[in-house]
Amino acid sequence: CCEVDATQVSLMELKRRLEGTTKTAHREPEVLVTIDELVMEDGGAVTFSPSKFTLSGLRFHTTVKIRGGAADVAKLAGQKASEHAAVVADRISVNEHVKEAATTATSKAGAAIGSAKAAVSSALTSLKGPVSAIVEKANGLTMRTHTLSVSCTVKMVKEFGYEEVRVEVQDITSDHRLFDGIMQVDRAKQFIESAISQRASEAATRLAKEKMQKLNDKLGLA
Repeated sequence: CCEVDATQVSLMELKRRLEGTTKTAHREPEVLVTIDELVMEDGGAVTFSPSKFTLSGLRFHTTVKIRGGAADVAKLAGQKASEHAAVVADRISVNEHVKEAATTATSKAGAAIGSAKAAVSSALTSLKGPVSAIVEKANGLTMRTHTLSVSCTVKMVKEFGYEEVRVEVQDITSDHRLFDGIMQVDRAKQFIESAISQRASEAATRLAKEKMQKLNDKLGLA
């Protein structure tokens, strides 16, 4: 059977089910992704057939909040810097020792930050009473929230008979300079893809089942 265009109705349903929802994409630091708006790009479409349900050209406008202590946020920044160093070392003519130092920078930075966090945690545990409360309050004050506006185009494919919904973030943009200072675009892409896939997969699966049921009813197969 040929594919049926269900763009308008499906888009309205997706907007109703997705806009305003928030998902946690990472724990330390806490990364929250909120889907603010879902629009269809020119050439985008929602189609379904007896074999699959496809959504393409969907533009997600999101708000990404990164909340954590200095060490947690620094870990993301450290990963960004070390990943960049590894790429540079691989592209230019340098000796193997320099490449090795660059490619192991992430793990060493992570280990150092982890040791520092463990030491602070141990010190806090040893404090009792009012002093402990004061220190914990001070520690809470170091928590900061960075808010980024991020947009991306998504393609989703749900094949009947399979639980998994394939979600592909095809491009990602942000108008905030802080975006480049905290983490790599690829890392942000992973966070957003994870958050969108959780929410969108649920909605796409329900929509696919509803569309398939209607198609079966129309064909008298129910």
